[in-house]
Amino acid sequence: MPPGLMWFDGRDSIMTLYRQLLGPDSFGDFRLVPTYANRQPGAAAYLRPRGKSKFRLTGLNLLRIEGGLIAEITSFRPDLCSAFGLPQTL
Repeated sequence: MPPGLMWFDGRDSIMTLYRQLLGPDSFGDFRLVPTYANRQPGAAAYLRPRGKSKFRLTGLNLLRIEGGLIAEITSFRPDLCSAFGLPQTL
């Protein structure tokens, strides 16, 4: 998932990642804000760490759709999101 140093291939790999991120032992609460870029649907991801009150931008995830299914997710770090006018906190 450029520009990150991680790569996940296949549904099982991605589901394992999301279970860790969203499960009971997660870093906190996430909020996704719908958006788009390069004519692709996406979501700005915000995290509120445990014990904190604000959600902070953690990145932008763009979806490539093929045949009505998600074929690819490309994620961008928060420092690369300023061009999209996304707020840093919610």
